[in-house]
Amino acid sequence: MTNHWTRLTLVLLITMLILPFKVLSQGTIYRLSEPVFGLLDPVYGVDQRLISGSIYYGPWRGSITGYAYYIDEAWKKGSVTTGKLTYNNLDLKYDIEKNKIILKFTNINGSVSQISLRKQNIDNFVMDGRLFVPYPGTHKYGAEKFCELIASGEINYLILKTKAFTLSNGGSTDYIYKEYIKQFLQINNQLIPFKTRRNIYNLYPEHKQELRRYLRSQRLEPIKNRIDDRKAMVKYCNQLISGQN
Repeated sequence: MTNHWTRLTLVLLITMLILPFKVLSQGTIYRLSEPVFGLLDPVYGVDQRLISGSIYYGPWRGSITGYAYYIDEAWKKGSVTTGKLTYNNLDLKYDIEKNKIILKFTNINGSVSQISLRKQNIDNFVMDGRLFVPYPGTHKYGAEKFCELIASGEINYLILKTKAFTLSNGGSTDYIYKEYIKQFLQINNQLIPFKTRRNIYNLYPEHKQELRRYLRSQRLEPIKNRIDDRKAMVKYCNQLISGQN
């Protein structure tokens, strides 16, 4: 009996990994039933519901400078929210070269596996204390991307990072990960490239002088590579807009 249930569980697990959301020709969506989830819960707990993507085999290997991930190569503690459910205390990475959110988990045999989660199912995720939300702009091939939400309010401050795997130009390695960073202000569903502080001055001229006094008093210089200074400026502007100052 024990071997029977072990084989059944393995079959169900493979079904989850390969056919998590199979769309039939009639348009019916096939989903694993709650009793099936119940059989797997003793092994995975509720987090097994996240395992709905494909096996992740890691980034490119070889003589390479840099790494494929948003932060670095180490696993980061975080959470994933999908629908009304939030799964906490997860080990996550975000491979921004391949645009894959990676979950580390222990499989039924006790070995560590890496799964690329289905981004379509994710409302947001937190990794190393940073909040990531779906990028609201257009992007190549329509593939879902996530950006970091730096500050929120009347003005949302967003950062979108991407990486490209390219040949090195005479460096110490054969290949390199080139990183590209775009910064945006989102106001009333409008996405505006955040180039300089003047973007905010032009949007809210009535608060320009107060913002300038604030930057001087706090010795802030919200240029492109000073994210914390830009964050402080956006947060203060949101306070002025809401009348909190």
